[in-house]
Amino acid sequence: MINPHLSFAKQFPEPLQQLAGSLSEKLEEGHICIDLNAEVEFAEIVKQNPQLLELDNMQQPYSPQPFVRYRNRIYFHRYFRYENIILDKIRAMVEASAAFRNNRKTALLNMKESLAALFDRRAEGPDMQLCAAISAYLSNFCIITGGPGTGKTSTVAKLLSLLFREKPEMRVAVAAPTGKAAARLNEVFSQYANPADDAEITAKINAIEAGTIHRLLGGYKKFRHNADNQLEADLVIVDECSMIDASLMAKLMSAIPNNSRLILLGDRNQLSSVEAGSIFADLCVAGLETGNFFTEDFATFVRHFGLEGLKRKAEKNLLSDLVTELNYSHRFLADGDIGKFSRLTISGDASSLSMEDYAAFPKKEQKVELVPSFLADGDENFTQLIAQLKAYYAEADIEASFKKLNQFRILCALRAGKSGADYLNSLLEHALGIKSRKREFYHKQAVLITKNDYQNEIYNGDIGIIIDKNYKEKDDAGKPLPEKLAAYFLINGKLKEIALMNITDYETAFTMTIHKSQGSEYDHVYIFLPSGADHPLLSRELLYTAVTRAKSKAVIYATEELIRNSIAKRIKRISGISDRLLNEDSESI
Repeated sequence: MINPHLSFAKQFPEPLQQLAGSLSEKLEEGHICIDLNAEVEFAEIVKQNPQLLELDNMQQPYSPQPFVRYRNRIYFHRYFRYENIILDKIRAMVEASAAFRNNRKTALLNMKESLAALFDRRAEGPDMQLCAAISAYLSNFCIITGGPGTGKTSTVAKLLSLLFREKPEMRVAVAAPTGKAAARLNEVFSQYANPADDAEITAKINAIEAGTIHRLLGGYKKFRHNADNQLEADLVIVDECSMIDASLMAKLMSAIPNNSRLILLGDRNQLSSVEAGSIFADLCVAGLETGNFFTEDFATFVRHFGLEGLKRKAEKNLLSDLVTELNYSHRFLADGDIGKFSRLTISGDASSLSMEDYAAFPKKEQKVELVPSFLADGDENFTQLIAQLKAYYAEADIEASFKKLNQFRILCALRAGKSGADYLNSLLEHALGIKSRKREFYHKQAVLITKNDYQNEIYNGDIGIIIDKNYKEKDDAGKPLPEKLAAYFLINGKLKEIALMNITDYETAFTMTIHKSQGSEYDHVYIFLPSGADHPLLSRELLYTAVTRAKSKAVIYATEELIRNSIAKRIKRISGISDRLLNEDSESI
């Protein structure tokens, strides 16, 4: 088999074929450039072939040259453009909001009572939700990051209350990378209620409808909304931003007017996008560095609202005061297993971890259990999983079936192999009595949509259930009626029926990959990690993302060594975003 990178590289002059092949491999691994400081073998190639590279040339964004070298990094031209578009847009939005900053400060001071009524303190220390809302109000661009249950979306809902009071006709667009993530946003907004709001404001927030980013931009690859035909929105809110790759982030930001507000939400510790780039995490690093630090000017201003004790920093960059991390989880108990385990995982300190540590955990709610042997005899957790599966299968009501389906999920790092999603899906099908898959669909099959279907309004990440309308029905002679299968989706609390002929891009979803579980939550999750303690997919981000999908219990099938190695390994994708922001990349690009 021909190496696709080698085949691709042959279009370039011979001295650059190795560079082109390696850069292509980097993109597949999620990086958007090569760091010449780390890969010195390419530095000599670049030095000997300057005529084939754009050497720090920032004035020719559409040059036909295939490579760009900038600050000792090598990019394909297209990805350098994506990086520039993102940084340029942030800079333009920050500059646009500077003209309104003093007026916005005055307006906030006049709304002190409203802010106090909307934001109720629940944790010790400064109220970071209030801090994030003030940051978002003052600037056209801001980022709010935090783990599950820290209140990112509810903070934005309260900010919406303030903005609707100021401008009742405000146009709001809300989006997420997947249909499932968008549906969860809709749940939050539709259920929003705050005693500080009147009925009209509450109704406006309840009526907000989120969709996928592709739907917002209009299309799949070539979007209707772009730099030349921007969105007509005063405020754009985007959730689950860790899942957005460099290409989509650049296209999204191009479509937003500089005078609009843009709020990016997400968990910087989650897995990054499947495609190249870790843009959200890179931006958070530049804005936060080691935590929530703010400039003297911002920290002094927010004291008017009772925000005391914010940490200060002298250095400034483009994202100073524009990135806030929410750390207090309203979902996970501080002393519960899931909260403890997720903090341990992200800290990267696995030195003290052992199986015995879990004996001291509460074991009452929000549990984490480590099971070193895969499907061993007497595995009570797997017995519980099968019981949950069978209870779901026996449920006749469709809406109740969705609730029971969300009580459990198997999460895997891989699709193939004994610990992979395909094998485990077949194992569960066998438990349901489905001995062999002679047909594509069957009664109570859970399906995950993998591609946006705009015509039928089902989107990547949506979960459906296949239902046989004639299940257990019999004719007058007592014979079973022929199967009459259809797919059902629960969209914004309403059942939607789709003909099976329209279900073309899907996966069976009793088991799913950890990557595809982002934006979802389940009562119990059963996590299967790949065997081999040095497996390249293992990382703290993978483990953290999987465990924090659980609301009540996470069962991890892995050895102690495998857990330790996962926590010790961090995913680091190469880009220039953080470096350019932290080192004052103020050139016109």
